[in-house]
Amino acid sequence: MSKRVFLTLPDGVAADLKRWADSESNNSAGLAGFLVEQAVRQAKEEGKIPPPPGGSPLPEYKSLSQLVMHNLSKLAESGKLPQKRLKELMDGDRPTEVEVLRIALLLELTEEYVSDLPINGGVNGDKTKTGTK
Repeated sequence: MSKRVFLTLPDGVAADLKRWADSESNNSAGLAGFLVEQAVRQAKEEGKIPPPPGGSPLPEYKSLSQLVMHNLSKLAESGKLPQKRLKELMDGDRPTEVEVLRIALLLELTEEYVSDLPINGGVNGDKTKTGTK
């Protein structure tokens, strides 16, 4: 599930954010949300964010399809990935970089872990990794 957070920005930063969002046919809130997601991911990767209490080791999924299938309700409830797109990912579609990032954040995994998973784990003969690095 997505959480709503209210930010207070200096006038100049808010104006810059609006111009940036407008130039990408986006809205300020959507762009700000994406930027915060990126910053949180980077902070996690740099070890700046401690693991959750009782944090457990990374799960052992064989593929992105399996990861999505086992976490479908959590991913769907977040509203960050449409139900139709989640079905496509379970069927073996390659995720975008933004989708990899969102899945990682929503499931409290690292972006590297998610992007290193094979897409189908060989279910349809496709063991290609999800990452676009």
